[in-house]
Parts: sequence; structure tokens; C-alpha cells
Amino acid sequence: MAAAIKYPVGAPNQDDSILTSKKYGYFQSEKELIDWVRKETGLKEGQRHPLTWIMEACDDIAYSVLDVDDAMKKGVISPDDVIAILSTDSRTKKHLAVKRAHDAFRKVVRANRRPEIARDIKIGYLRAFFVDALIEEASTAFVINGDAITNLSHKIPLMENNPLCDTLKEIAKQYAFGHPAVLKMETIGAEALDGLMTAFWDAIHDRKEDDFQKIDKKRRSAKNKFVFALISQNYLDNAISCESHNFVGSIRYRELRLLTDMLSGMTDTFTIKLWNEVKSLA
Repeated sequence: MAAAIKYPVGAPNQDDSILTSKKYGYFQSEKELIDWVRKETGLKEGQRHPLTWIMEACDDIAYSVLDVDDAMKKGVISPDDVIAILSTDSRTKKHLAVKRAHDAFRKVVRANRRPEIARDIKIGYLRAFFVDALIEEASTAFVINGDAITNLSHKIPLMENNPLCDTLKEIAKQYAFGHPAVLKMETIGAEALDGLMTAFWDAIHDRKEDDFQKIDKKRRSAKNKFVFALISQNYLDNAISCESHNFVGSIRYRELRLLTDMLSGMTDTFTIKLWNEVKSLA
């Protein structure tokens, strides 16, 4: 549990100037659990478990590589384009992964395969070379900073300012996230989130005055009964279980947590599908 907390601070101690505290890592309703974890591990507010650095590096590696990989598979950018960009960027043009890719691409060309097969092989090579290189670099960074990580004084993520990781993220940002098809989906998703937040808030909030302190009481309108029934029972049980606490037991806190849990637990596809179903009731 301690290793899974990427940002080891609560909302009151969030600090944009510190990379490990720029977001809060737990809700107030989870403070009791966090206190128990820290009692067992000896960690304090703001201190990361040593393994968290590895978990964060894995996250950075996966997203930097797979976002570009996804863009190549969708035909937004070709593997040859990716290598051309890396070969002209001063940060990566001499990188071993780029050299390996050039050598592998020449072998693919000499094999005289069909273009679509050659393209898929090149994508596979890039994915393997990038992941291999970044794992090696993350491992080296972990060893170099081992003492500071162990004594809990280290502050900089292992992949921070990593040339290959940064360049791949920039490629994804420019060619994948900036593609019209992706921007269209973001627009649709933003509309869906906005609409669902309104719909779920109305449903969560729609209780009779004399039952208002009980979050699971019957809703007043037919539409809100339907929307409230869509909320996962697990999230509802969590909201109900907070009733006995002081601050987190307040009705407004529990309503907002229930809304947050429900929305953040959805996948992209489920969000859009659900919004189309809910808005059809208007």
C-alpha cells in the first residue's frame, strides 16, 4: 500500500513546487488507513516508499512508449517518421535505441516484405528497443540515487528529464493527442463528462428534506431514481460507511466523494455509452 501511493500527501499539503507533492495522493476519508500504513512502515507525510520510484518509472516508460506505439498502429505517424524525428533531435540522435532501430529497419527493407508487414515489424522493433532502453536507464538512475532513495530524501522522479522518454512524450503530444480524430473524441468525452456530472449530482442530491442526511434514501423523480441506480454499490457502500466520521461524515463530503468515485471509475467507452443513454431521457 505504501509503495502504491505516488503522491504521499493529503490535499492540505499539496505543493506544486515539489514533484512528489504536486498532487494529493489520498482522500480525507482514507486518512485512517494512511495513518495505519505509516505506523507499520515508519513513513511520514511527504515521504515515498523506495519502491514507489520504480512504480512511477514503470508508469512513465509505459505511457511514453505505448502512446507513440498506439499512434503508429493507427497510422497517425509511421515508424520511419518516428525514427526520423529521433535522429534529428539533438537529445536522441546518438541514442543506442535509435542506432539499433536504424540497423533493424535496414534488415526489414532487405527482407523485401509487403509494406504493411514491414511496417508492423518496424513498430514491434521500436516498442522493444524503447522499452529496453528506458528500463536500463531507469535502473541506472535508481542505483545512482540509491542512498537518497533509501534514506527517503530523494525528490526527483527517475525518468525526469530523460531525453528518450521526454522526446517520445513530445511526439505523442504533437502527433497523437493533437490529431483531429483524437481531439474530436476529447470533445465528445468532455461533453459526456459534463453531462454525467450534472446528471449524477442531481440524482445524488435529490432526496426528501427529512431524509437528506441519509445518502441512500429514495430519490424523488423517476429520472433520478434511474440514474442513482446506475451508481456502483461499492461506491455507495463507501459513502454510507463514512457517516460515523466527523469531517468526512458530513453529507456534502460524502455526496462529492460518491460523485468522484463514480465518474473516475468509468472507462472512456463506458462514459460515452452511458451519456448517450442518460441524455436520451431528457
